[in-house]
Amino acid sequence: MDDLAAGIARGMYDSDPAYAGVTGADLDQVADSRGADRNSLMYSAGRFLGRNGPTSVGDGSRVSMAGKTYTTYTRKNESAGKVYSGRTSGKGTAEQQVKARTSAPDHEAKTREGYGPAKVDKNSPNADAIRGREQQLIEQNGGAQSTGGTSGNTINGVSPNNPNAQKYEQACQGEFPCKQ
Repeated sequence: MDDLAAGIARGMYDSDPAYAGVTGADLDQVADSRGADRNSLMYSAGRFLGRNGPTSVGDGSRVSMAGKTYTTYTRKNESAGKVYSGRTSGKGTAEQQVKARTSAPDHEAKTREGYGPAKVDKNSPNADAIRGREQQLIEQNGGAQSTGGTSGNTINGVSPNNPNAQKYEQACQGEFPCKQ
């Protein structure tokens, strides 16, 4: 696995074309074919790079071992037909970040309101891209209630009056396809 981990590390950080654009889903597939899990694979890649191991692997998102990452997630309320979108950050995996965030008291209230478990959407080391992605999710799911929308979000993630709104949207576009 060391040769594979080294190749993945080179692809993520040194633009080795054989491994360029590696995603969390790719790592799952490779790890399964090798009888490993993606965390073990990422730990090996991190050691190749002289790091202590992974910090985040979001499903379908880019892989980062550099430190703090940012994650968007959604929670569905099937009976009300609403989707709540949020963002969080930390040094654990995207799944760990979302679990910690949704354990907070305000999310316990969402659970009582009928919202199901949170699902990771995107993960990135780019805070601006995630901020733009959260707003995009709110819009895709009906818009913020404060603007007459029907999503599970009371307010927008990014106010339309925010002078950085365009910057966040552009960062999102550059990181992953935000507009559908």
